[in-house]
Amino acid sequence: MSLKQRILTVAIAILFVLFIGFGIDTFYKSPKYNDFCKQQYGPYPIKQPITNCTGEAVQTQKLIDNCTTQKGYLNPIYGDNGCIASYYCETCQTIFDDANKAYNGIVFTVALIIGILAMIVAIILKNDTVSPGILGGGFLTILYGTIRDWNNLGDYLRLALLGVALVILIWIGYKKISADNEDKPVKRKR
Repeated sequence: MSLKQRILTVAIAILFVLFIGFGIDTFYKSPKYNDFCKQQYGPYPIKQPITNCTGEAVQTQKLIDNCTTQKGYLNPIYGDNGCIASYYCETCQTIFDDANKAYNGIVFTVALIIGILAMIVAIILKNDTVSPGILGGGFLTILYGTIRDWNNLGDYLRLALLGVALVILIWIGYKKISADNEDKPVKRKR
């Protein structure tokens, strides 16, 4: 394979995975933190100068435990005098994390399907430049989807995915290399 063919192969692989990644995000937008957590950061309205916030709301262990159970954190509510009047349990981070986890699962599934299909197409095509580029792009697309959802997968599923990917790559390498070697004429030494 010439240098031009190698560069084209690498370019096809990289652009393939970028096209798929941006395509998924174009048609299926990822959750945005600000859509779930609308936090207001100071300055807080103060109607009178604060000298002493006596009688400020006190966090109770029961309130903290209840909020921890909901996977949230305590956020203060300020009164008109600028002192903390009470607390509420903010769970927006948990809701965002759940939405992001679901999104990454779908991205993983779509990338896996497209990556496998691309690898099959690459085997069917018998072009020395385009076929390896699509094969590499399919592999990188599967890798992209797996990385997006890696933390959400259990240990056994991770191990199974890595094992299946290894078997598929070995099979593709064997089939592709065997097919390529059969197509090439044998050079004999004189």
